[in-house]
Amino acid sequence: MTGSGIILVGAGGHAAGVLEAAVLTGWRITAYVDRHPADWLGRHGSPHHFETDEAAIAALKGRGTVVIGIGGIDPTGLSARTALLEKYLDAGFTCPAIIHPSAVVSETASLKQGVIVLAGAVLQPYCQIGEGALINTRAIVEHHAVVEPGGHVAPGATLLGAGRLGRNALIGANAVVLPSTTVPANTLVPAGCVYKGAQGRDAGR
Repeated sequence: MTGSGIILVGAGGHAAGVLEAAVLTGWRITAYVDRHPADWLGRHGSPHHFETDEAAIAALKGRGTVVIGIGGIDPTGLSARTALLEKYLDAGFTCPAIIHPSAVVSETASLKQGVIVLAGAVLQPYCQIGEGALINTRAIVEHHAVVEPGGHVAPGATLLGAGRLGRNALIGANAVVLPSTTVPANTLVPAGCVYKGAQGRDAGR
């Protein structure tokens, strides 16, 4: 993988963590897509700048590796992020999983295309991480848990054993989802809470 080029989609704050994870695992940025130029990317050489996804897709014609550097702080944002990933996949681009080298990932964990795993995250045995899911800094996904496509486990959050995070749902920072509990699609679990399921949640803090 060393020396392989990526197209970074999004160049905001979240993208910095995503790009660092990619660079530390041997990727290099060759282009990025953002409405505005990103001066901070100057330290990575002179990547080509596309202002829109349409411009990048038309110019590159499905040739290239895309990494989604846009986060999602609510289900609406996550839905847009998932749609963006699907747009690039449908156009013929590849979207590999990016795993920060400090993350701990079980050899029995399953990770699909476009997954992002950031610094200090832990993925335990037999967990399943769907397309475009985001496992953020120090997040934990325990054994046999499932994160459906577009799900986001925010910094410090925990999805406990056999739990399930629905499509484009978000577990807020430092929140905990109890074992064998399902978070429905497009649901926001507030930061810092203990989630017991659709019938109840404990503020926890």
